[in-house]
This record gives sequence, C-alpha cells and structure tokens, in this order.
Amino acid sequence: MGLFLFPTMTTTLSDQHSITPHAKRALIAGMVGNVLEWYDFGIYGYVATIIAQQFFPQGDSLAALLATYGVFAAGFIMRPVGGVLFGYFGDKYGRKNALILSIILMAVPTVSMGLLPTYEQIGLFAPALLTLMRLLQGLSLGGEYTGSVSYLVEHAPPSKRGLFGSWATFAGIGGILLGSAVGALLTNTLSKQEIIEWGWRLPFLGGIFIAAIGGYMRRGLHESEMFKNLKIEGKVTQNPLTEALTTYRTSLLKSVGITATLTATFYIGFMHIYLFMNTKIGMALNEALIGNTIGMCILVALIPVAGIISDHVGRKKVLYFGAGGIFLFAVPLFYVLQSGNLTDMIIVITAFALFEAALLGAVATTLVELFPAKIRFTAVSLGYNLAIALFGGSAPFYSELLIDTTGSFLMPALYLILCSALTLFTLRTIPETYRHPLP
Repeated sequence: MGLFLFPTMTTTLSDQHSITPHAKRALIAGMVGNVLEWYDFGIYGYVATIIAQQFFPQGDSLAALLATYGVFAAGFIMRPVGGVLFGYFGDKYGRKNALILSIILMAVPTVSMGLLPTYEQIGLFAPALLTLMRLLQGLSLGGEYTGSVSYLVEHAPPSKRGLFGSWATFAGIGGILLGSAVGALLTNTLSKQEIIEWGWRLPFLGGIFIAAIGGYMRRGLHESEMFKNLKIEGKVTQNPLTEALTTYRTSLLKSVGITATLTATFYIGFMHIYLFMNTKIGMALNEALIGNTIGMCILVALIPVAGIISDHVGRKKVLYFGAGGIFLFAVPLFYVLQSGNLTDMIIVITAFALFEAALLGAVATTLVELFPAKIRFTAVSLGYNLAIALFGGSAPFYSELLIDTTGSFLMPALYLILCSALTLFTLRTIPETYRHPLP
C-alpha cells in the first residue's frame, strides 16, 4: 500500500540537495519490507474467526476464539526475543544484513501458514504447528520494524528525521491496510463456505509476491554511514544487549512507557475493533471490515503528516496530543460504537486515527534519538517490542476476557486510559530531541 501512496512523498521531500539517492533507495526498500512484514503478521487478525474454526475444537466458540487470540499473542511474546537477536546482529554486523535476514524469515512461516492442515485433519498437531509459525513470524517482526526505523533515520537529513521515521510506520500500517482490504475482498467475493474451506489460505500464500519484491530491493541497499564509521573507528560494541540493559536501562524503561498507548490503541482500535463490532455489537462482518478499512486509510495518510509536524514543533508535543486524546476520549468513543451504526463506527475510527497517527508519526524517531548508534538497533528493538508484547499483542485477548467477565463493552476503553496515563507520565521524563544531533 505504501507503494501506491509513495508519489506523494516526492513532493514532500522536495529538498533534493539534502536527500541522497542512497537515502531515497533506503526509504523505498525499507517501506516495501515493512509492507510485507506487517501484511503477513496482520492478516492473521483479519481471519481470526475462521482460524478458530479450522485449528481448534468447536465445542465452545468463545474458548476457540480466545485460543486463537492466545496464539496471536504468542507471536508478540517472541518479538522481544527477535528484537534482541536482530538487534545484536544489526549492531554488530550491520543494519543491511539484519534487514535482509528478517524479510526472508518472515516469508517462510507466512506461506507455510497457508498450507497447514487443519484440526480435523491432524488433530492437536494443527494448533501446535500454527503456534510455531506465529512464533517464527514474531521473531522476524521483532527485528524488522525497529531495524528499518533505525536504518532510515540514520539516512535522514537532520531536519527530516521525523518524516523519514514516519515512512517506516506508514509502510507498516499500509501493509496491515492491505491485509484489511484483502479480508474485505474475500468476504465480499467468496461465499462463507468457500472462505472456511479454502479461501482463508489465499492471503497467506499471496505474501510470497511481496517478499520477492522486498528481498530484491534490499539486496542493493548501502550500509548506514553511522555504522560504517563505528567499524572504522573500532567502536562496534561487542555485547550491545548487556550495555543496553546496564548503561541505558532507564532509557529502555522510558521507551516502553512511551510506546504503551501507541500499541494498545492500535490493536484495540484497529486490529480488534471490527471483530468487536461483529461479535459484540452485531454489525455484519463485511460492514465492519469496510469501516475498519476506511479508518486505516485515514490513519495511513495522517502518519507522514505527524512526522512532518514533529520535525517543526518537536516530538513531545505531537506525542502529548496523541496520548492525551486517547486518555480523554476513549470512553466516549466506545460508547458511541454501541449504536452499531456504520456511520458512527467511521466517525469513531476517524477520531482514533487522528490520535494514533500522532503517536505513530513521532514515536519511532523519538526512540531512535534516545540511544547512541553503537547500541541503537538493540535498544530500540528491545524497548519497542517489550511494549508491544506487554500492552499490544495481548490487548485483544484482554478485551475479550474483560468484556465476557464484566459484561461491559467499555472495558477496552478503560484499558486504553491506563496505557495512555503511563505514556503521559513517561513523556514528562524525557528530553526533547528533534533539534539535537543524532547520537
């Protein structure tokens, strides 16, 4: 999806004297890779109800759906592990090599998920294999997004670091948007029985085409100048994880707090909201997917705008706007959703998109600017992915469980308020970084 919107970037990035051809190629290759990574990882969420039927016993539909989200969350548990492994590799052997490896590792389990036998065919081996594929996907994604952000920001002109960092996020959300569009296409072109029997496999198998494009483009990438300078000066850290956990432990904890609202809002407000509308409110699935896709389109268009604004007014002001908006409006927005009306859903998800775009447009570059180059890949990957694992990947599971336990459809909003309170508190403890040289 990022490729379709990429022409708008050439207008925004009009300063040809400050943006090298290498930087432009890095932008495109990084974006294509993120489209693949997030499309592959996100498509699971859009066919979750079908996967529940195919890979788990059907005595209790709620238990099957919770088990499906449990497998979804398992992939996020591996993200910090992937962040550490790819971060170590990227800080010691180069960003380029780590990014090539991550895109290969993502393609293999994704295509394999489209070929897996079902519970009816092989029993308990089916959910076991499904979980294994999700773990491998999580391992790959743990290094892909944060690695590409580090790589892109290191290639950016000083006055455009926010914009460059936002393009990695733009492409990632574009990949999820592509997954949402594919989900909507399937539900509107195939019968329910066809989707259950074989149609759910198609999105996973289609990921191989994006992988081929991304792998080809990344082979021609240049290593970042910052990493090359570290090698020349003999300053490559032998154990970046140890240094990140000791010398930069406080900054790591702050990076988790900064990211908490972003990840919780995204997985509740965009990845889970269409199922919430379908299974809890009673909206038709195709309508819910259409509403979700419209919201994702608005979100992806606003992310680079937020990146540009953060380059002019600072990262913290943009982040305060996003986290503060969620804190104040989460409950009213979920209250409006209970009408079950598609128009109301679009209004609500547009509001979520405005606040989430502010967070997505500024967080990545902020995290990169908090850490020095010698441990940047490792530290950014670990902090960001810990937040995803703690607050994001498990959010749909918590939402379903809390709603089922309390009977209140406002429980997801309360979860978002707690996360935004943590982010607002953390923002008070970090310095403004947008006018300072990249460490």
